[in-house]
Amino acid sequence: MPAPKVFLSSTFLEFEEERRVLHRTVTRVLSIACEMAEYLTPQSENLEADIRKCIDASDIIVLLLGLRYGSLKGDISWTREEISYAIRKGKKIFPYSKKYQPGPRTLLDVDEYKQNALEEFVEYIKENVSPAIPTFSTTYTLIGLVVRDIVRKTQEFERDSYYNSFAQDEEGEL
Repeated sequence: MPAPKVFLSSTFLEFEEERRVLHRTVTRVLSIACEMAEYLTPQSENLEADIRKCIDASDIIVLLLGLRYGSLKGDISWTREEISYAIRKGKKIFPYSKKYQPGPRTLLDVDEYKQNALEEFVEYIKENVSPAIPTFSTTYTLIGLVVRDIVRKTQEFERDSYYNSFAQDEEGEL
């Protein structure tokens, strides 16, 4: 089986540094393809369709959660739309939540609708992806968590591919 592909989903402004570092780590250190909406080469005039094609081609979705709900696409955020689509497609999603230090929250959504929508989104993730979402406070901690999970999932893909090859060989011999 070819190496798995990763799609990185999060709000942009809040995780600009983390997204850049994760992309570099996944592509250069793990030698795994990693897509993000801002790096997409438009295939059409429909960004949503292009993002869905990337999610369809991905095996792993990395989701970063923080203090912002994100830019809206109608009445939901682009990030929620990406993750809802990935869930419907049965993709493996690894969510991570940023743990902020006490103090002023400059990136906090001041819009009450978005604050409530973010809380609902986190609950949606807990119900549909993982009841326990790992937290990180530094980019280095995040890199460690993501690399660990991608490596484990890659090993699982390789193991399944290995055993499936034996099952196919045995079927052919019968």
